[in-house]
Amino acid sequence: MQLTQDAQFLAQLKGIVQDQSASPRTIGFLDEYRREAAREYLRGHRVEDFLFDGGYPQADRVLLTVYPPKRRSRKEVQGMTVRFRQEDELSHRDILGAVLSLGVTRESVGDILIEPGRAVVFTFPHVAALILSELHKVGRVGVKVMDGFEEPLPVKDHFEDRVCTVSSLRLDCLVGACTGLSREKSAQLVRQSLVRCNAVPVQRGDYSVAQGSVLSIRGYGKFLFAREMGETKKGRLKVLFQKYL
Repeated sequence: MQLTQDAQFLAQLKGIVQDQSASPRTIGFLDEYRREAAREYLRGHRVEDFLFDGGYPQADRVLLTVYPPKRRSRKEVQGMTVRFRQEDELSHRDILGAVLSLGVTRESVGDILIEPGRAVVFTFPHVAALILSELHKVGRVGVKVMDGFEEPLPVKDHFEDRVCTVSSLRLDCLVGACTGLSREKSAQLVRQSLVRCNAVPVQRGDYSVAQGSVLSIRGYGKFLFAREMGETKKGRLKVLFQKYL
């Protein structure tokens, strides 16, 4: 499944590079892995005029636009605000599910930032128009959708701290600490390309992970290796992970 998706993505990239039209060409929204893969592909094909834009500077999911020479123009990403009662406690998954239920594809939705009473959704202008006219409820909760957003934006990332002990900073050891799986099962996830380090798939269990790296583990979530915290009396390493919520 993943190989098919990667092949489709590369075919899309090839198509926009070969397209000689006078209009901007877009792909998106891309996650961190595909963003870096696209950057390397475009540089390798000497494409210089392109832009990654998620609607705000720290966006994870971004739209790639490749421009014809000297024709950079319109803004492709639009933000909108979804208001609701603070006591309703809607989640990222709730908002995303409601948007997708309108017939919108996941690739057409960028970041969703959420806080009590407010969510900010980034998407294409034509999708924004659909959401503005059609989204009135998220589950059973009534919402009000407005064009644009106010600063400051909701906090992008929320974390849950986890202190673990590991025998080393090998990738398979850290995956085991994050997931609670055995060393062998963790190594199997790595071999199956189900683990990414800083958005890049790594298939070596003995890969040494640096402090500050972000591990994305299929089916288990995303974890920031925040820092080392010394050794235990038995000589194991104490490490702090922050799981993205």
